[in-house]
Amino acid sequence: MASVLSPEQRAALETLKPLFTGPARAGVPTGPAGTGKTFLVSPLLAGLTKRDWAVAAFTPTGTPADLP
Repeated sequence: MASVLSPEQRAALETLKPLFTGPARAGVPTGPAGTGKTFLVSPLLAGLTKRDWAVAAFTPTGTPADLP
């Protein structure tokens, strides 16, 4: 089943994309539980790995959600 981003998630994804073209090449999505951070990060990671980027995902809680 295809993922469908909400308008807010799509705007957040568009905001994050430029972060990965600068020298830091890092971004930190934040928000309360259940707001779609993992759902948003998943297509971003898929796009980066499709372009042969080495990608690492970290969580401040030590309890990450499952990423595809």
